Amino acid sequence: MRWFLGILFLVVATGCSGDDKPPAPDLGLDRAVKDVGAGEALEAGRDAARDVARPDQKKPDLYPPSAWTVQPVSTAEPLYAVWGLSATSAFAVGKGGTILRYDGKAWTSMVNTETADLYAIWALSPQEVYAAGDGIVLYFDGGTEWKKGYATTSSFNFRALWAAQGSKTIWGVGEMGGYIRYKTGTPTAYWSSVSFYGKGYGAMNGIWGVSETEIYVVGQKGLILKCSGDCTKAASWTEQVSGVSSDLRAIWGVSSGDLFAAGFDGTILHYDGSKWSTMASQSSSYFYGLWGSAGKNVFVVGDPIFKKDESVLRYQGSTWAKLVPPVATPLYAVWGSSATDVHAVGKGGLILHYDGK
Repeated sequence: MRWFLGILFLVVATGCSGDDKPPAPDLGLDRAVKDVGAGEALEAGRDAARDVARPDQKKPDLYPPSAWTVQPVSTAEPLYAVWGLSATSAFAVGKGGTILRYDGKAWTSMVNTETADLYAIWALSPQEVYAAGDGIVLYFDGGTEWKKGYATTSSFNFRALWAAQGSKTIWGVGEMGGYIRYKTGTPTAYWSSVSFYGKGYGAMNGIWGVSETEIYVVGQKGLILKCSGDCTKAASWTEQVSGVSSDLRAIWGVSSGDLFAAGFDGTILHYDGSKWSTMASQSSSYFYGLWGSAGKNVFVVGDPIFKKDESVLRYQGSTWAKLVPPVATPLYAVWGSSATDVHAVGKGGLILHYDGK
């Protein structure tokens, strides 16, 4: 009898079908970076091999249930930046001048007649929102369409914007590493420059500040600059020791003693007010976006390169852990209005929303 029941149990167990889900959609658009094409091809080959080796799985379940959900959008263009004012007012920008607006329920396309790629977005108020990119600055005054602001030079390619809360001065960094741009006044006002001519700095990719008199910039080959005082003067900026040589792409923080920076090769750094230290990410991802609701609730997003489940990591005060999204594709920016209302944007017009559940 025991051997009969054992055989019966085996037959029933092997006959049960899995709880399989459809595979992640093939978004198949050009990358925003071209460094890792070979890596993608390698991983695609491995995926194909797994499918052949497991004929019982018609559609591989690569991703478990996630707190992230895919948001419907009207574009397939890569989205490079996202920022907002509240849970019902956010913006995302990307390739070809793509601009989307979020009202708390849905993302809709906005009118923009300019076609330059946009990499940065910042809102001072609902009636003063800036987007910047390759040789261009746009602004939105609360009307129906975006307008062209004053362009410094067509050769300056913006990569990030930042402004202190309540300030009318907005700062920008970009590929021309010898300069930091800033503007005060109307949306069409002239953008002045802080010049670091002769310093040999590479591209500056991220900017964040604690106040108008304490601003940080990160960039190529581990570059970190800190301003103390009048940030419109080059003498107020000093180079800090990052301890890394990988490109840094994003920076975010809550205070002078609690800042984070992230970049290529899985690099994540923390600043305690006196020095920058490397944090263990257990990842080789190329990180592009960084945001948190508090010093113990920080998200970093990027291109997972070889491991598809490493496009999002989350820090909650002790270690960085994977927060696996429902699809595997490069993510370029992250922003939220709270710990349970977070948006991440990336390749193929992908917008993910995290509700903490």
